[in-house]
Amino acid sequence: MAHDNDWHLDKRLSIGHIVTTLTVLIGIMLYATDMDKRLSLQEQRLESLNAQYHSREQALNKRLDKIDEKLDRLIERNIARK
Repeated sequence: MAHDNDWHLDKRLSIGHIVTTLTVLIGIMLYATDMDKRLSLQEQRLESLNAQYHSREQALNKRLDKIDEKLDRLIERNIARK
């Protein structure tokens, strides 16, 4: 009777084990697919932000160039008056 409580391995495979394993595998695949979609969305957002940054940087550089030109003209006028 003492042997009835011992651990043992059974060579049979139950339907419950198969269903559980398939459910876990399907869950992992769905999770990976969803993560891939989220990463793609984040990549698109990052590219959009990067494009906005570069366009703003270009606009700022143009403004700075105009300010620089105006300062140069003011300095030249000031020198010419002296």
